[in-house]
This record gives sequence, C-alpha cells and structure tokens, in this order.
Amino acid sequence: MKIIWTNSALSSFSEIIDFLEITWGEKYIQEFYLLTENTISQIQENPFQFKASQKHPLIRKGFIHKNVSIFYRVSEQLSQIELLYFQDNRSKEK
Repeated sequence: MKIIWTNSALSSFSEIIDFLEITWGEKYIQEFYLLTENTISQIQENPFQFKASQKHPLIRKGFIHKNVSIFYRVSEQLSQIELLYFQDNRSKEK
C-alpha cells in the first residue's frame, strides 16, 4: 500500500524532530528516524496490526516509541495508508 503523509503528519513529525534536536541531539534524531521508518514499514506490511480508535474506528494508533504514537487511516479502496499525525504521548491526547 502507498503511504501518504498529510500536512498534519509532516508538521507534528517536524515538531518532534525539533524537540529532539533541542533536548537530546543528533544521535536521538537518527534513532527516531529509524524507529519511524520501521513502524511505517510494519504498518505498510500489516495495516490492521494496531488497535482502532474507539471514538473514530477508521483511525488506528501505532507506537513508534513509548513517548510517540502515530495515527493513521487505511483506505483499502484506494490501496493507501494516510499518516494523520504524530503525538507526543507526554502531552494531552488529541
């Protein structure tokens, strides 16, 4: 399935990268990129492996790191996975 990054996903991903750069440095940014790539690959191989939201059943929540989740939607008709946003789990959930 094709992966589509929404503007919200790009923006929230960038915010996390900025936080890592200020707080932890380049090493942690590289580790986060790898974790993100691995999680997205897993989602691409098995889009329904992560639990669907109770409020919004078409949206699924995957885990990149204990502090970061990824929210996405699967469209089997379009054969694509839409990455919606990344969430810092230490902040209030959207």
